[in-house]
Amino acid sequence: MGKGTIICGEIVKKRIIGNPKEILPRTFNDYAFLAEGDFICGNCLWSMKQEKILGNTLVFKGDVIYMQGKNMKQKNAKEQQKFRDNFFRNIDEVKPLFLLSLKSTANTQHTVFKNKTSISNAMINVGFGNEEEVMVDVELLKEAIIDLENITTKYKTISKTHLINLEKIDDKYPIINKKNLSKEVMQVLQDFWKKYDRSIRKVLNRVMV
Repeated sequence: MGKGTIICGEIVKKRIIGNPKEILPRTFNDYAFLAEGDFICGNCLWSMKQEKILGNTLVFKGDVIYMQGKNMKQKNAKEQQKFRDNFFRNIDEVKPLFLLSLKSTANTQHTVFKNKTSISNAMINVGFGNEEEVMVDVELLKEAIIDLENITTKYKTISKTHLINLEKIDDKYPIINKKNLSKEVMQVLQDFWKKYDRSIRKVLNRVMV
């Protein structure tokens, strides 16, 4: 049967044998990520040809659940946001195995292909497209959602945008306009950034407050 699929590495009966450069989409150029194998899994090939609609998705039990965009089951924007909000607040109830992909940039080429499957609902893999893939502590994420709500309720000058601050994230504190922000408020922001890293805050971007 061969060494396994060149993408997911799984040994499957249904396979597509041939030259990857002839079978894979013309836009594919990530050959360095391929596993050692001699055929392509049909499911992998299908997912790679659906990149434009798989940028924000949950692949769960063979189904594709859209997290954002016109392909969502919920057509109203408010209903879509409520769906995402409810999902991330109860993400610990999603039973593995599942694959979560969230688009964070305009370039989402081969995002699903690059993501890792979550085998636990306590520590989950979240793929952010070509930008990165991170492992998120679900309990910490749920705690961050509560803190997000409490802080924005208590401090009217602090918004969700202040707390997640995705404009410039690195090992240092994000750059933020300190105008009209008191020392107390700045301390609250710094404490939040210390406690919740880049990965947690990027997921919080999908949560309502």
